[in-house]
Amino acid sequence: MRSLLLLIAPLLATSVSTAVAVIPLPEDCRQMLLVTTAEWSAYQGRLQRFERAASGQWRRLGEPMKAQVGSNGLAPGIGLSRIEFRGPPTEKREGDRRAPAGIFRLTSVFGHETWRNVPPPRTDFRIITPTLEAVDDPKSRYYNQVVDRSRIAGPDWNSSEKMSTFPEYAAGIVIAHNPANVPGAGSCIFLHLWRGDRRGTAGCTVLRDDDLRTLLAWLKLTAKPVLVQLPVAEATRLGFKP
Repeated sequence: MRSLLLLIAPLLATSVSTAVAVIPLPEDCRQMLLVTTAEWSAYQGRLQRFERAASGQWRRLGEPMKAQVGSNGLAPGIGLSRIEFRGPPTEKREGDRRAPAGIFRLTSVFGHETWRNVPPPRTDFRIITPTLEAVDDPKSRYYNQVVDRSRIAGPDWNSSEKMSTFPEYAAGIVIAHNPANVPGAGSCIFLHLWRGDRRGTAGCTVLRDDDLRTLLAWLKLTAKPVLVQLPVAEATRLGFKP
């Protein structure tokens, strides 16, 4: 995959001390989600949408959306680029209840049949079935993958999420964290529906119903979207204005 350093001029924060703020993004990326939290340990955050024009300039769309991340906050994850963070906790691990920090592809959309036709209707929507499972067993060859158990000869995992049993998976987007499926580095990270009263997640990012509908109506997988997820101090240092 070819990448280049894109100048994020419209997002430059006035508090950035460097002369030019840059961040590596894939050159084919035309949509971006920016999720920021107050600090590494915070589970509350906000999500903002950005769109890249033909000129290469990024523009902010709509109002910020309330979001939540892991109940223990964020931890450096494995994404598109290695970022040298300042003073973060240890890197993300399986079961740490932290959402990954970094830059990640958004690769697919999933959910219940009733969400498929959220305007405009999607043809790239994966319907959740009773046999669809998110494998979180580091010893499995299917670790960090969403698979249809009925199509696997000899399932080898002892731990997974049966996705049809989770109401919050009524709609979601796959965040491509840990794309090489490194055992124990964190698995099956999604941006999905926020249901009820909660204080963070097991490692995913969540949005309220109306906000998720707005996001899905705008999101185009053909635009090669990415998620940039960072504490606000790191986002500012890297040139974003949360």
